[in-house]
Amino acid sequence: MAKKVSGLGYTVYTVEEFLKEFEGSLFKPKDPRLNPNILPTDLESLDLILGGGIRRGRTTMIYGIESSGKTLLTQVIIAAAQRRGGRAFFLDAEKTYDSNWFALTGVDLDDDKLTIGRPASLEHAFDMLEGALKAKFEVVVLDSIPSLVSQAALDSKMTEKDQMGGDARKITAGVKKCNLMNESSAFIVINQMRSALGVVYGSPETIPGGKFLRAAASVSLRLRRGAWVLDKDLDEGEVPTFTSVDDSKEAQRVGFQMRIRVEKNKTEIPWQETDIRVLFNGSVDSTGSLVDLAIKRGVVVLEKGLSFYRVPGHDGLINGRNAVADYLRETPDARELVAAQVRNGG
Repeated sequence: MAKKVSGLGYTVYTVEEFLKEFEGSLFKPKDPRLNPNILPTDLESLDLILGGGIRRGRTTMIYGIESSGKTLLTQVIIAAAQRRGGRAFFLDAEKTYDSNWFALTGVDLDDDKLTIGRPASLEHAFDMLEGALKAKFEVVVLDSIPSLVSQAALDSKMTEKDQMGGDARKITAGVKKCNLMNESSAFIVINQMRSALGVVYGSPETIPGGKFLRAAASVSLRLRRGAWVLDKDLDEGEVPTFTSVDDSKEAQRVGFQMRIRVEKNKTEIPWQETDIRVLFNGSVDSTGSLVDLAIKRGVVVLEKGLSFYRVPGHDGLINGRNAVADYLRETPDARELVAAQVRNGG
């Protein structure tokens, strides 16, 4: 029987007594509750560098400068979860939710598939997030950390003295609670990049919300906006569904390359990158991103001095990168072979 040791202030247990006392909070190493399934994003190159997709039961932080595709990426993840029967909760602290744009990117707007939250304060936001995690939504998104304002700040006048660090401490407490409550949801926190003033040595880049956010996230994805996609770069079947307002003969910007770098990953190799082509009509080129990653990894090989590629599963050569992407779209076996070789290191 467990006994309290006099003068030491703690209880001594045998192994059997310990197991019985804390039975409700103890798990066997292979218990599925400790190892929830991975949620694929259906962006093949991203899934490959993440080790299968977004980890459920953990926190993923997506951050970058404005207009780098942070919210868009969460929309793609939500759509992927919905296609597997999942339900998503999107906390719209920035008040930028647009149903038409979400629908264009593949998100199901059915009431049973998506719930939108509009918090009244920072504290209210984390109460809602905690509730959504307890309800076990497949995906829970916070958009975004810098948009949260504490109740104390809302109640104060702009002329009053700022309370430095107050919001960051509240955010830290909220993220800790969400980490504790999250059993099986893909909890995604969107953040921004800022430049700290007065930094002479080292990088001035920082993220709002306190330093704990970096520690709390199992996966951190940094997004950058890469090269613009021009209308002349598109295949014949990729003509945008919108009309350009510029009638000149100059090439028009119709999208951009979303550059994703895994800066932290507790379960896979970090510091891997992929580029994903995004068009302003909402389409995301998953197969093209797989081709680009396969070229970078040496799985798809460009013949020297030519525009022809050698592709696993194809006997001859294929002329042009876009033609390689078309071939993989039309040939699932070859597509899986390329993905497997990229996954296994070439």
